[in-house]
Amino acid sequence: MIQFKKNFYCFQLTETWFRLNNSILKNLGLTRYFCVQNPPIKKPLGLHIDLSYTLSIDLNQEIEQIKSKFKSNLKNEINQGEKIAFEIIFNNDISTFVDFYNKFAGHKKIYQMNEQMKKALPQNRFIVGFSKLNGEILSANLYIFDIDLGFVRWFLGSSSRLNSDVDKKTIGISNKFLLFKSLIHFKSLNLKKFDFGGYAENTTNKSLIGINDFKAAFGGEKEKCISYNSLLYNFLLKISRKFDRRFTN
Repeated sequence: MIQFKKNFYCFQLTETWFRLNNSILKNLGLTRYFCVQNPPIKKPLGLHIDLSYTLSIDLNQEIEQIKSKFKSNLKNEINQGEKIAFEIIFNNDISTFVDFYNKFAGHKKIYQMNEQMKKALPQNRFIVGFSKLNGEILSANLYIFDIDLGFVRWFLGSSSRLNSDVDKKTIGISNKFLLFKSLIHFKSLNLKKFDFGGYAENTTNKSLIGINDFKAAFGGEKEKCISYNSLLYNFLLKISRKFDRRFTN
């Protein structure tokens, strides 16, 4: 089970990823079940369905079959990545990732990964991927997975494009090459499905459109991402979305 305790204003929210608990007592407080796999046909009592969208790739396919669905310019950049010979590393070095990601987030003026979130990550439920060139980290991704469900989701991504002397085109190739190598790595771990971490449906935000395009270039299938909120949390969330940009699309 992957579970986070989050501060929600002066309250504490319990957020569980990929799995659902049908206990009515557990769902009376501030509770969220995020991106539930194999959701029940009938909505559980005391919970509100929160629907969003994502893109996913079936890792049961052969790599060449997966790659055949990539857009042509992505295939070209991956071939360039092979020639550049980035060093690709997969490990659990969360401290190095957090330091790198928070610098990226600081430049982007988005929320940084705090110590509470870092400590909440169970050691056997996450993987960090790094792409390096000449010893310098150019790209870093954090993935969360459930081995029993055979499911892995892209949680956070970052690059050095905002704070590096390296050519931005090279960093862009590094980002795509790391994600491609990640698919190969997850397939080797017998994971069955890769989730790109969300898709902003019908957005007019140029930044989100760019992220959508980046993900869509890998040929993933768009699908519903079903989450469940406790009634109390859903009520407070509706109020928050009216006044707080963190909870708006």
